[in-house]
Amino acid sequence: MLLMKSGIAVIAYITTCATTKTRMLSITKGKPTAARTTLRTTAMDVIYIISMNNGDSSGISRLEKSIFSLRSGTRPFRLCIADSSRLSLLEQIKSLNIGDYEYVHCPKPDPYNRSYNINAGFKAFAKSDYFWLSDIDILYDPRHLETCETLSAEYDYVLFSMKKIEYDGSVNIVEAGGGFLCKTSLFDKLRGFDERYVGWGAEDNDFTERVIHDGARVKRYIKDPILTHMWHFTNKTDKELVKANEYRLIALRDMILKNKFDPKTVNPDGWRGVIHAC
Repeated sequence: MLLMKSGIAVIAYITTCATTKTRMLSITKGKPTAARTTLRTTAMDVIYIISMNNGDSSGISRLEKSIFSLRSGTRPFRLCIADSSRLSLLEQIKSLNIGDYEYVHCPKPDPYNRSYNINAGFKAFAKSDYFWLSDIDILYDPRHLETCETLSAEYDYVLFSMKKIEYDGSVNIVEAGGGFLCKTSLFDKLRGFDERYVGWGAEDNDFTERVIHDGARVKRYIKDPILTHMWHFTNKTDKELVKANEYRLIALRDMILKNKFDPKTVNPDGWRGVIHAC
């Protein structure tokens, strides 16, 4: 499997690590040195995004707990991990008891860009008609993927409410967060998440605004929270970056309101869509 993007060759190959089969995408410069490989699956793609550049290894533990909870359900799924850390976390991930998975290392220089991480995971892995995008700090009810399958018959994009565990052990309910269900062709059509949002914050609202503007079928699943956010320490986000993201979201809403929004302004350097071999 090969995709050239900005002079970078993405090569897919198969390897076996202990008792867990791992399919890895390595990013190298130049021409491919591995044979093309295409994997097909009818199970839903579940794409985890992970980035750890601050030396905090607790994220690996949360990733394992999250995947374990997802596997407690009865529905099969294809597990994919997109790692945008500066240094690959693959050796740490290999030590986890998470079953078969596919992995891509898609490093990006600081500052962190969640939109980039999401888009890289999508381009590397999305093959099923719908995919579930997950943060690593979410615990899942066993019904989750079954619920996703049911909702995908009626909706193109679904946001889920979730229980959020606070530092003191209290639990709050938030209307959306932790991940989303999206039709693969819709995500491709909208050119993914806008990578002009730096860090995290507002990029998910931006995408939701564009989904609604496109006329897609949207559902907010809020009646029965089946996601739980694990509490953890978070890095402080640069206030200026947060403010810039908020201004960008306001500008998007204004353009949509005035019917001046051009979808091609999102990731204007080009959107190549899914990168796997067809």
